[in-house]
Amino acid sequence: MTNYTAEVTEVVASIRKYITRSREMINNEFKRLFDLQNMKKDVANEVVGAFELISNEFNESEIKRALEIVLNQIVIQDIEVDQSKYDAKITSTFSSPSVRNEEISNLQLEQERILQQVANDIKSEIDSKIKEIELLLEKYAANFIDDIEAQITVNAKKIEMLLKDKEANLKRMEEIALKLNVFKKQLAQ
Repeated sequence: MTNYTAEVTEVVASIRKYITRSREMINNEFKRLFDLQNMKKDVANEVVGAFELISNEFNESEIKRALEIVLNQIVIQDIEVDQSKYDAKITSTFSSPSVRNEEISNLQLEQERILQQVANDIKSEIDSKIKEIELLLEKYAANFIDDIEAQITVNAKKIEMLLKDKEANLKRMEEIALKLNVFKKQLAQ
């Protein structure tokens, strides 16, 4: 009688490869579908274009800076799948490192069940991620103009503070120059 064997670790490695490859494909597809860099450029061009239609007297760099700050808050996290729970299912079912003869079909059946569960879990992750993205985009769409306006106001206040500080610093420099002149005259005497 011929004894056939199969390694449990090979099944675990196969499931891990399936999860890793699936995760990479899904995350790459999300990055392709939601090309945030191009989206940000398009939104920036549209907003600047809208300002140009309204008035020629606006600071484009100020608008773009405010837009950049608001748009950089939009981040889509990668999908993650915890591989360890699937490893544990195999290793808890099959305690020895290899199986023989009729146990091989049990190992194959368990692998198929786990791969189906992985597929279902990944589908749930995708559905959850899609809802998360929809909520994120709805949130930013609802507050977009207010956020940009607030950021422009913050930037304007910062510039105003810098100008006030500049004026105060110039005044101090003038005072120092006057004191130095007085000191110079005293030394000359």
